[in-house]
Amino acid sequence: MQIPKYKDQISDLVVGKHILELVSKNSNNCRDTFSQNVEIYSNPMVNFNAKDTICLSNIEQYKGEIQSDTQISFFQWNFGEPTSTGNVNVTDIEPWFTYNSIGLKTVQLMAETVNGCRDSVAQDITITDATSIDNPQINYVTFVDNQTIEISFEKSSINRFGQYHVTDGTKSYDVLDQNETTITIDLVSMPVNSNCYELKVEDYCQLIGLPSVAHCYMILSVSSTQSYENQLNWTPYECWYSVLEYDVFKLDENGVFTKLATIDGSTTSYTDDGLCDQNYEYYVEAVDPTETFRSKSYKVSQRPTYVRNPNLSSIENMSLDGKNEILVKWDRSTFTEFENYQLLKYENSFDNLVEEIDLGDDFILITMSKQMLTLTYIKYYRGIVVVT
Repeated sequence: MQIPKYKDQISDLVVGKHILELVSKNSNNCRDTFSQNVEIYSNPMVNFNAKDTICLSNIEQYKGEIQSDTQISFFQWNFGEPTSTGNVNVTDIEPWFTYNSIGLKTVQLMAETVNGCRDSVAQDITITDATSIDNPQINYVTFVDNQTIEISFEKSSINRFGQYHVTDGTKSYDVLDQNETTITIDLVSMPVNSNCYELKVEDYCQLIGLPSVAHCYMILSVSSTQSYENQLNWTPYECWYSVLEYDVFKLDENGVFTKLATIDGSTTSYTDDGLCDQNYEYYVEAVDPTETFRSKSYKVSQRPTYVRNPNLSSIENMSLDGKNEILVKWDRSTFTEFENYQLLKYENSFDNLVEEIDLGDDFILITMSKQMLTLTYIKYYRGIVVVT
């Protein structure tokens, strides 16, 4: 007769010594009992601490920890880079290791007791190089005032961010906050030559990514070589792929800068004409093709060349013309910058101007109501002034 075989499984036994007993009974109620002493051993507990900023080619220390009630017979580190020396380490619980290639690495620590009980722990680490650093671009470089510029740029998205570097070729300006995407730079003086700036991102491994496209601010100048005109010239703004337009602004009589003209993006000059003998202040603003970003120049000022009429008065004579009118005669002007005539009326003396009378450009005499002279005070007339 074949005796049947049975299997069973026992779990969740606590650590310690136990007596296992097996009881069998047949259909006739016959019984047999078998018992055995067993001891349950605890598994070791394994853990390790690794920096979250592991860098390529940098030697780093890994600190392992093993807790066990039983003697450890064996432990092993595996750093997931088989081609590197020391990838497997069975001697140091706190080993040093250097990664020599980029990619996803799995670090594992395993330990085994003399009773054959095991535990292990693993952690994935990504090793990168400078090619993994992103390349945010500068939005604009603009003047805040004549000696201060502001630079705006895109935000870096890498999780290994270290800092931004804004450089002009000779000096670096650093921004440590990943969310801070503008920087203000104070210049020593108002520049006479254009300067260019580029942006680089450094990660926590001190690796630096590729530079952005450089942006170069405008240099604006103004001069006056023609009478009553100011000539503005500026260097082109670089480096949007093109400039949509340049807006020219002039300070008005209320102290507010208003748009004077809009110039095609391929043109870098403008003539402001019909000016008077006073100082005028300007700046130019470049507009990018999407009309999203703008860059201002610094401000410049100029008093235009101005030619004055050397003849302050050219009245030939004044006489009464009838009972109610005064006749004023003058010679035709030979002033090269002639525009029109203006008669100035004074009261009591030439120190008290009371009226300016515009006469047009083709009169050689004018008659005025005599009642203008019937006031208590004596009236004086000076002119004719040639207005330019």
